[in-house]
Amino acid sequence: MMNQDQKDKLPLMQVAFIDSTCLPLYEAFSAMILDKLGPLLEGVKNRAQWLKLAEEKNTFSSRTEISVLSKTIAS
Repeated sequence: MMNQDQKDKLPLMQVAFIDSTCLPLYEAFSAMILDKLGPLLEGVKNRAQWLKLAEEKNTFSSRTEISVLSKTIAS
């Protein structure tokens, strides 16, 4: 379930999740089993769309905030 009070932050949260979790994990595993993870790597390409939505909604003050949020989620 998603907290409806956070709905405007969804694009930013998706970008942070992709940056901090999905992409590093998929890239690491792809070296071992590239043919199986190809679709997952393709899936994270929608990061650009989430970032565009975040920028349109002005849900963050700067690109630095994305980096900080990504590091926080990864911890």
